[in-house]
Amino acid sequence: MIDKRRTALVIGGSGSIGSVIVDDLLRGGYDVAALYFTNRSRLDAMVHTAAEHGRKLVTLQADMRDEHSIDEACGAAAGRLGEPYAVINAAGIFRDHAFVNMSYDDWSCVLETNLTGTFRLLKRVVPGMIEKREGRIVTISSVSGLHGLAGQVNYASSKAGVIAITKVLARELGPYNITINAIAPGIVETAMIDCVPEQVKRSILHRIPVRRFARPSDILPAVRMCISPEAGYITGQTIVVDGGFCA
Repeated sequence: MIDKRRTALVIGGSGSIGSVIVDDLLRGGYDVAALYFTNRSRLDAMVHTAAEHGRKLVTLQADMRDEHSIDEACGAAAGRLGEPYAVINAAGIFRDHAFVNMSYDDWSCVLETNLTGTFRLLKRVVPGMIEKREGRIVTISSVSGLHGLAGQVNYASSKAGVIAITKVLARELGPYNITINAIAPGIVETAMIDCVPEQVKRSILHRIPVRRFARPSDILPAVRMCISPEAGYITGQTIVVDGGFCA
């Protein structure tokens, strides 16, 4: 029988951060439904991890820009594992440009995926949590949403909006024993940093007290804390994991 408190839904499960979260959950004793949009190869590689630890891994394709796609994927995941106890939204895209060069499409695509996509997802999963009167939600934001980084007016706006959603829902969902917290990573070694010129990278590294970029695995301690059943008094918070970049 599936332990309902050991079930998790991870959105963006094939991404650099999402895939590390999925792997950690499986190793930590969770059954996981992982939603991906493209490139599920990282998830396919975790089938053996799930088997080794006696857990279940369900992979489903979903488009954060499509309400029907999200509803269908979340419904299929719930049919396989039940409504999730923990939901971690690690889905997100970026299209960085200086403001004067940013197109309306760059703006709308990022906001539609990162911000409105978060709204679509939570509209689907929150009612089940309210019915069970328990749950843990984690949204992956960014320090860009707190401080604004040049060239990211679209991305920063979307991630600031995710923090705002987190704060509002903490107030609305608290009475139902549901917590929601945002994690704001600093500069992480993902495809995003690969696009940054080397000179700019060196300049950024000089501003990080620990003198390195974050690894996706550096996000895991914050995720583990936020989804713990014992973390029922931590909600509405933005947990910054940036090596001191914005200290």
